[in-house]
Amino acid sequence: MKYTKTKYPNIFTYETQKGLRYHVRRGYFVNGDKKEFNKSGLRSLKDAQRILRDIEERIYHDEMDVNLELTLNEYWEIYSAKKEKTGQWNDTSIYTNAGIYRTMIKEKWGNLPLKKINRNDYEEHLAEMLGQYRRNSVLTSNRLLNSILNDAVKNGNLRQNKLSGIYLGESELEPLNKELKIDDFQTWIKTAEELLSTTHFAFVYLTIFGLRRGEVCGIRFMDVTFDSNNRAVLNIRDSRSNRTKDGAGRTKTESSVRYVVLNDRGSELLLQIMETAKQVKKKADVIVEQEKDYLSIRIKNNKYYLERPAFLNKIFKRVSEECGIYITPHIMRHFFTTQSLIAGARPEDVMHFLGHASLQTTKQYTHIKEERAHNVTDLFDKKVL
Repeated sequence: MKYTKTKYPNIFTYETQKGLRYHVRRGYFVNGDKKEFNKSGLRSLKDAQRILRDIEERIYHDEMDVNLELTLNEYWEIYSAKKEKTGQWNDTSIYTNAGIYRTMIKEKWGNLPLKKINRNDYEEHLAEMLGQYRRNSVLTSNRLLNSILNDAVKNGNLRQNKLSGIYLGESELEPLNKELKIDDFQTWIKTAEELLSTTHFAFVYLTIFGLRRGEVCGIRFMDVTFDSNNRAVLNIRDSRSNRTKDGAGRTKTESSVRYVVLNDRGSELLLQIMETAKQVKKKADVIVEQEKDYLSIRIKNNKYYLERPAFLNKIFKRVSEECGIYITPHIMRHFFTTQSLIAGARPEDVMHFLGHASLQTTKQYTHIKEERAHNVTDLFDKKVL
């Protein structure tokens, strides 16, 4: 193909059977290597000038070696894979964020190029979502989408996150009430004790001490010791979710590794759980390696099974339906936090106890071990139990 120069740099013409066409050729460098952009088939000088302006702008912004045409779905695959590979998301986080993306983001925005996600359209969409979901759910999906777009900006696949700082109104749905009165708590616990088997009640009782569902299901024989007063001391260092039912080998975050001290009743019930687990293994004739020797097990047709973590939610639902007071394992965690602070526990101690401290604070906590955990349990026990 013979190209003829025009008076405009980097723009050429050439003849075709259908008439005159324009061609754009522009050299540029990427990491010291010379490359060349070429575009043919342009029908007018105006089209050629527009293409050239776009290329000049991309060169100016150092964007020639990145893909600016990625859709949100395509970038989500890059983003989520990176989060998993770098360890920023554990198995539970991967599962949770994938669910949020699939149910609240993908259908509306997934097939759009990143650069075409419009602020006005998104604001209208947020308003629609607030009519269908609670505000916290919409807030969570908004944070995830903004995190994806911010990452795309940092990697050069998007020039600007147009959704940054967007206003989020109020939901038409009432937020879930996570407040639990002491009277309701005591009624619920009494119902649970009357309704459930001793072992199932024991698992419920463990959540009173602010343990996450996955942490309750992640307790192994090796994680239990007893102090001089025969109170159980739990070393929380593993977790099981529905996605990692065989064990994650770690907690939700590094700061979640901690010690939790049970009261006398909790210690007695934990011994019941341990004895039941021993009987299950004996009846099923199995020997389990120490790192996988979880307490939350069952037997069916003389076979040994790990309980799915969702079993705890089913137990809670059964009790809630019986007494008419709605409580989940997570609400129990909120209740423990609130009542411990009301009872006079230091906020720092409660944060350590719950595993919400920073990594630096957690490292300090591993040295003092049980002292703060005893203090929080004593105050909560005197006020509530």
